[in-house]
Amino acid sequence: MIQYEEKVDELQNEKIANENCEKYYDNLLIEHGKLKRLVKDLETNNTDLDSKYNQQTTENKNLISSKTQLSDKLTDCLTTLKQKSVVIPCDKLSCPAFGNYSATHVVNIENGQSFKIPCNSDESNLVWSVIERRLDQSLDLDRRWIEYREGFGDFQKEFFIGLEKLHLMTKQQPHQLLIRLRVGREMKFAKYSHFEIAGEDENYAIRSLGEFSGDAGDGMRESEGKSFSTFDRDNDLHFKSNCAQVSKGGWWFDDCGTTNLNYQHSMKLVRWNNHMGSHTPIEMLIRPT
Repeated sequence: MIQYEEKVDELQNEKIANENCEKYYDNLLIEHGKLKRLVKDLETNNTDLDSKYNQQTTENKNLISSKTQLSDKLTDCLTTLKQKSVVIPCDKLSCPAFGNYSATHVVNIENGQSFKIPCNSDESNLVWSVIERRLDQSLDLDRRWIEYREGFGDFQKEFFIGLEKLHLMTKQQPHQLLIRLRVGREMKFAKYSHFEIAGEDENYAIRSLGEFSGDAGDGMRESEGKSFSTFDRDNDLHFKSNCAQVSKGGWWFDDCGTTNLNYQHSMKLVRWNNHMGSHTPIEMLIRPT
């Protein structure tokens, strides 16, 4: 009887143990399923993170490229701004109409340089810088190269502003050229749309004149592309003569040609567009386009 009861107890214990094992196994299966789902979620998250990382890397590269482009544009803008010559704005009161010789304004150019220059306003109130003026032909124009380079004369009377200043003003910023002179009893004009003077290394040649307009005739055209000449620096195209020495004035000569506003004659005559006459007063003026 005792052995029977012991056997029953043993069987019951085994049954309980088996039930516990089954419960433990079921729990393991549940935990295993949870782990699989967790691993899958982690893999999905990792894929998303990789995608976001790649996207962010691309965006960073684009930002760096955009920054570089903006920096280059800023550098170009600053360089252009630095190189351009700028005339301080003036109104008609500070730069009066043609015929008044008392006014000046300030021109700022590259590297912080600035200088005063005579000015006038036209009938449209546009301001022009006067680069040369001849009134009674009292100013001696038979001068050396260095004097034409630096400029000479009296702003209140007759003067030439100087080739180097002309070069600095026109080399980066397009300018118009206006020539006012007397033809017969009338004041007439010749205007050119794009006037540019080269540097001293190119003998201050007239690089460009642009299109002509006016009623005085296209007298400057023969000087386009020609170097400036003085008696001590002969750059003209005449195979024998020194045109500056003969005419007693520096100019952009072809072969002594049909135009020279710096011509000095005993009868105070000036050569313009194949016409010899007094032509004074004469003014050469420029303004930015």
